[in-house]
Amino acid sequence: MALASDRIDPTHVSALRHVKELRERRALADWHAMDAQRRLAAQAEAEAGEDLRTTHERRAAREREIYSRLIESGTTAGAELERCRMLLETLASEVERKRKLLEETRRAHEKAAAATAESRAVWVRSSVSVRKWELIETDLGKLRRTHQDFRTELEVEDDIALRRTGNRAADGGTGR
Repeated sequence: MALASDRIDPTHVSALRHVKELRERRALADWHAMDAQRRLAAQAEAEAGEDLRTTHERRAAREREIYSRLIESGTTAGAELERCRMLLETLASEVERKRKLLEETRRAHEKAAAATAESRAVWVRSSVSVRKWELIETDLGKLRRTHQDFRTELEVEDDIALRRTGNRAADGGTGR
């Protein structure tokens, strides 16, 4: 009687489980690396947000200072107004540059978070696969032991039957 478990080589199952374990470890390492990148991106986003906030505050303070000076001096000279306009444009462009940097860091953070989620999903699939092959290996071992026990029982029964048959023949077929 040929069983499916007889056709499976336990060393192949064991080797396949080992390969799956290696892949799982690699997936776990990738997940940890991606998570570290995600944390760095989150930190960069937070720093860019803080930098934008301080730039806004610095711009507002400088604008108040410029307008106060213009009001106090009472001058409407073209050169002074042009200088103030240039300063205000410089402050506005700095705020815009910081805002763009914040948007870039936000996109990088979102991208890193998505990559982290994907790498975690890969690790989960690898982990499930390893557990499946561990169960297959365990079940295969149980089946082989059960099959071996059954064969041993059959051999014992055959030996007992042969002895009885041999004893009957020695007794002259009387069966005593």
